[in-house]
Amino acid sequence: MTARAHALLLRLLDKNQRADYDNTGGFWVGRLADRRRYRLDRHTMQVLVFKAGEHSPFENWCALLPNTAREDSLIAQLLLLRSDQKELKRQSYVTRLDDRGHVIQAVRDGLLNHLQQLRER
Repeated sequence: MTARAHALLLRLLDKNQRADYDNTGGFWVGRLADRRRYRLDRHTMQVLVFKAGEHSPFENWCALLPNTAREDSLIAQLLLLRSDQKELKRQSYVTRLDDRGHVIQAVRDGLLNHLQQLRER
């Protein structure tokens, strides 16, 4: 963890998100009334996607920046969730989950596709 990335992440979070992050290493993005809510986690580096009113995620997005501090990936995930959720999903390895959180199917490997595009340039 770099001190600068950690400090920037904390500035981007609201009071409740900061408390949640300090206690659990993760935080929620979105409100209970929203159509979708997202749980970002420092330990797994995954974005768990929840439908409104559901207690189990229905999708898991794995989107991280290689060779960077975990907070750098969390910052990127948070900013993309706030500005363009579709783009974050497009760049992620996406898996669908059943109501117990078990993988049903891999939907998209955005990171692999992105790396292949970079190699082709």
